[in-house]
Amino acid sequence: MTFFLFPKMHLISKRLLFKKIIPLSSAYSDAIICVSENTAKDAIQILEITPDKIKIIPLGVDSRFKKIDDINLLKATKAKYNISGNFIFYLGTLEPRKNIDKLISAFKLVLNRGTLDHKLVIGGEKGWDYKKLFNQVTALNLNDRIVFTGFIPDKDLPLLYNAADLFVYPSKYEGFGIPVLEAMACGTPIISSNVSSLPQIVEEAGILVNPDNVDEISQAISKILENDTNYKNKLIKKGFLQAKKFTWENAAKKTINLYEDVYANRLKRS
Repeated sequence: MTFFLFPKMHLISKRLLFKKIIPLSSAYSDAIICVSENTAKDAIQILEITPDKIKIIPLGVDSRFKKIDDINLLKATKAKYNISGNFIFYLGTLEPRKNIDKLISAFKLVLNRGTLDHKLVIGGEKGWDYKKLFNQVTALNLNDRIVFTGFIPDKDLPLLYNAADLFVYPSKYEGFGIPVLEAMACGTPIISSNVSSLPQIVEEAGILVNPDNVDEISQAISKILENDTNYKNKLIKKGFLQAKKFTWENAAKKTINLYEDVYANRLKRS
């Protein structure tokens, strides 16, 4: 739905292609799987789909995303990515929709208050218009406080989530938001946008912020990292419980049931 809602945040070639393919596919399909209630709502409004054609099937979190207590393993993973000391973590493609520029600005505000010694680790592949982020970091004199890891292999992700003190995900729009779910499953407190599907995924297990409000993001970071550990631990416990609601087993069962229903209905019509 981002190609319709945020067209300027995509390359023109992709935008034109998907704005043709998606309406055609939805029109000729027997059923449509949406991974969140928000995506379903947007699909109904934008593509003019009848609600009875849609099945909401949330995604899941893999069992390898869990609490890891091996200190030496966590230290080795940090060293692999040249991360020293405490850090805040972000994961996602470096592109405008992910709103990383606002996170960087918020991080600068936190540092200006002089109460934290954390670094900001930004993980993910370079996407469209990524150079603006590198220029922003240089302009704000943050080259020694921000680490760009590039692509992170799957085997390292649970370790980096565990090693982080906080996971921040200020995306402008997400159909689901798997990184938030993975962070919660690893016992990392989270800050997430209060838009699109993310409130449905997070509920009360993290702090939800306006992705356009840099000060609000910075205040949320400070609230978690500067507060007493009781508040942080409460978020961690809520995150564990929230993550358990989303399993790939449930997603698979619901998907199989839908396939069987579609097949049965086609047999009736033939």
